[in-house]
Amino acid sequence: MRYPSKKKLKEMEEKLKGVKGTRPLPKNAGPIDRFKYELCKLIVIYLHDYRMTQAEFAEKFNIDPARLSEIVHYRFDKFSVEKLFAYVQAVYPDIEPTLKSLAS
Repeated sequence: MRYPSKKKLKEMEEKLKGVKGTRPLPKNAGPIDRFKYELCKLIVIYLHDYRMTQAEFAEKFNIDPARLSEIVHYRFDKFSVEKLFAYVQAVYPDIEPTLKSLAS
């Protein structure tokens, strides 16, 4: 197996500087954060199931692409439950929140 040269690694490091990855759900997350995480997950699942790019999804559902990127990377602290749920409901019109989903 060939490894990239030091020069190539340095170039890659520079390109990735400041890039924020997907944030995991903290182990001590409260019920609201867990619920918001699940709402983000539903959007990610939709993207994968329908093989849509984020740009296609953003255009179809009239969501700012930067905001969608935050959702896809689970930056749910930037959204209210109501806003995230509105996005999910645009995708899954028959979905309804339940107390069970908040308790899990």
